Amino acid sequence: MRPPPFLRQGKQKAAATQAGTEDQLVPRAKIITRILTVVVAALCLYFPRWIPALAQSPASPLLLPQEERHLNNVRQLTFGSQNAEAYFSADDKQLIFQHQGEGVPCDQIYTMPIDTPDGKAATTKLVSTGKGRTTCSYFFPAGDRILFSSTHAASADCPPKPDYSRGYVWPIYNTYQIYTAKLDGSELKQLTHAAGYNAEATITRDGSTSCLLPRATATWTSTPWTRMALT
Repeated sequence: MRPPPFLRQGKQKAAATQAGTEDQLVPRAKIITRILTVVVAALCLYFPRWIPALAQSPASPLLLPQEERHLNNVRQLTFGSQNAEAYFSADDKQLIFQHQGEGVPCDQIYTMPIDTPDGKAATTKLVSTGKGRTTCSYFFPAGDRILFSSTHAASADCPPKPDYSRGYVWPIYNTYQIYTAKLDGSELKQLTHAAGYNAEATITRDGSTSCLLPRATATWTSTPWTRMALT
């Protein structure tokens, strides 16, 4: 039997209402799906950029965090003042470098371990005389002595600063002499005695303990290099 007309009309209205509800749910589902897709895509795109920031300690942020685009495992070792011209020891466990600031009026030579047991900033150690101005320091390949240049024999005071009105200038002091010393700065031995810019010395890493340095002159661009045995 066919249902009465009023029952047929009720079923038709219910079916129409259900169809309308489904039509409304389909667009909503599509919108939610699109939103989730955009969110996931954004996370995939930007999350790798967050990783270096999360790995970096908030207490010691990099001076130039954007450099991690080109370098991995960047770790800042010194904080404050001027710290430059750092070089590794032969076993790669220590650095030797020049520092000024915080009561040190002009460059002096310091050493420091690269890693510390507690992971905190390492304690630096003064190994030059603390007088005059120093530069260009290295460890001997054997790890038992250091090499650096200093003006302290001419004067315990810092030499006059150059004129920076035209930009950065590296002063060529004719009072620099080259020295070696034990790792703690003791047993200081002067290697050069002629007046002139006795600096920019280095030691070969193959263990031959020899040194290259400019001859005693104030002319930088035309200065020939001289080989000098350290023994």
